[in-house]
Amino acid sequence: MSRIGRKPITVPSGVEIKIEPELVTVKGPKGELSERISRDMTVQQDGETLTVERPTDRGEHRALHGLTRSLVANMVEGAVGRLGKIKVAYVHAAAQEETEKIRELIEGRLTCVESLVSELSPALGVHTGPGTVGLCYYPVKK
Repeated sequence: MSRIGRKPITVPSGVEIKIEPELVTVKGPKGELSERISRDMTVQQDGETLTVERPTDRGEHRALHGLTRSLVANMVEGAVGRLGKIKVAYVHAAAQEETEKIRELIEGRLTCVESLVSELSPALGVHTGPGTVGLCYYPVKK
């Protein structure tokens, strides 16, 4: 049983939710976010509450249930700007331009207090291949 999936999501005032087959869009003061969801999961809105339902208790559906609920809840939080501040580290293997594009996208949507961009060492770069970009982030405690 997915305890996370069963938790309802409270939608704050000023946030619009658009539910389509396999797509959920959340629009709020901080922007608009969309996420494709599995066709097996159903997202329903009842007033100011969202719920995610699964068709069966199969392991795959239980896992998707919790994942889908978490993704939608995080979109709601992000649309109102409650995710707080984060620190981000980016690593790349011969992909400086792509890394900068990702950095600009993330820093345009979230409040980053610190960013570090670094190229992988040649030994690691050989194993990962050119064009590899890695990302790590963590929230800053208040």
